[in-house]
Amino acid sequence: MEPETLLRLLEINKRLAAETDLTRLLESIMDSVIEITGAQRGFLILVEDGKVKFQAARNFGRTQVDKPELQISQTVVRSVIQSGRAMLTDNAAADPRFEQAASVTALKLISILSVPLRVQDRVLGALYVDNVARHGVFGETEKETLVAFADLAAIAIRALWRQRQVEEMNRNLSADLEKKKEEVERVSRALDSTPFRHDYSAIVGRGRRMKEVLLLLDKVIDTDMPVLVEGESGTGKELIAKAIHGGGPRRAKPFVPVNCGAIPATLLEAEFFGHMKGSFTGAVEDRKGFFEQADGGTLFLDEIGEMDQEMQKKLLRAIQEREVRPVGGKAPVKVNVRLICATNRNLRKEMEARRFREDLYYRVSVIPVEVPPLRERREDIPELVRHFVTRAAQELKIPEKVISPEALDLLERYHWPGNIRELENELRKSMALTAQDAEITADDLSLEIQGDRAREEPVIGAAGVAAADDGTLRGTVERAERAAIEKALEDSSGNQTRAAKRLGISRVWLRKKMERYGLLAKES
Repeated sequence: MEPETLLRLLEINKRLAAETDLTRLLESIMDSVIEITGAQRGFLILVEDGKVKFQAARNFGRTQVDKPELQISQTVVRSVIQSGRAMLTDNAAADPRFEQAASVTALKLISILSVPLRVQDRVLGALYVDNVARHGVFGETEKETLVAFADLAAIAIRALWRQRQVEEMNRNLSADLEKKKEEVERVSRALDSTPFRHDYSAIVGRGRRMKEVLLLLDKVIDTDMPVLVEGESGTGKELIAKAIHGGGPRRAKPFVPVNCGAIPATLLEAEFFGHMKGSFTGAVEDRKGFFEQADGGTLFLDEIGEMDQEMQKKLLRAIQEREVRPVGGKAPVKVNVRLICATNRNLRKEMEARRFREDLYYRVSVIPVEVPPLRERREDIPELVRHFVTRAAQELKIPEKVISPEALDLLERYHWPGNIRELENELRKSMALTAQDAEITADDLSLEIQGDRAREEPVIGAAGVAAADDGTLRGTVERAERAAIEKALEDSSGNQTRAAKRLGISRVWLRKKMERYGLLAKES
């Protein structure tokens, strides 16, 4: 390629690379094609969704060509796009390759040059130029130049094409998000305006997720159908079971909770179905099992997924027959219970893995109720915090304490793997360990909840400390820390909150260091 031509292509490439609008880019490409080839007409064709589309069509005077699809040989264009190779002819009418192309004869086409717009192995479309008046307008030099230009143009087209696709995708996503936001708001308004039919005062939190759960309970409480309460440990599944029992027609009868995972497999049958005196060693009297104890009321089987297969089979029979046979008994005993089960496992997956009986699964999961984990109902955390602070104050017989805004923010952002049970324990601990007249601050929370603000352990009284002649630097620092902690506790009359403030560390770190140096045992 001539240096002059190369410089010309580079200059055109700079112009194309600076263009940010796809339509203007295509027009600029077409004008450049006419300029570098001296063609009478030029056309730019792209393939979108498998369809050939004319994007720009120019005359030598840079005016638009009307109905471009009728002005060129589509046989040439399709051949170039399909093969990915350039096509040149200086007399199309006499070229045997176009004998079957009616458009070549009809349009009286003479000189034609078409090259693919290609990026690596992908053909985006084609450039097409022609002259209907002169033979031999295009030669190998023009072909070589146009092929090189087409490669540059294809890169610029793909870049803006992708940008347009991303922008369109973002617009669609924004529209979808807006629709979903409107739907959520509509559902929230509907939930807000829907009154509960039953009393759920024992269940704290009225965020959207919990409202959905409680509205579902409204529909099932008055029925007698079995309910399967699913959710992670610590989400309050037993509270849901108690709400179903307490609002239903069996509320005057017993509610019998059973933790299936806490009973040894050898005792399950006797515990569930009862036993007769003398039926085994230690059976000194007749005893009713859980089914008989719950007769007329509700039997709540927590962690039913922990039950072994043999007991699952016996449980299924009791549910189907509505009767139990006590261990050592001769006659079955009729029972009438509503069954509510709970699990932190995925019972369907347990069933598919053949660890849980399929027939029992469909018996106990007639109405599934999913209790959301705390991280999915963060809007309920402030109300739960107030509830647990009040409860802890009553149980510990101390005044209620204020939670600082920073501490509440940390509680709302923490992921709570232990769910509501972990939140309650955290607040009880903070209430018990802070001074009676002090608010609960971020420093009073566990290090896991404090997150990044408590990653690095503080060092007390170690600035400028050098190693002793007979010891290591670490040992010297630890002796200095212990002495500083003991002095701060002494000056604070044993009050850990005030001692932590004197030392410039959080109370949580103070207790960790006290535990390390054996000062907690000394304190007790």
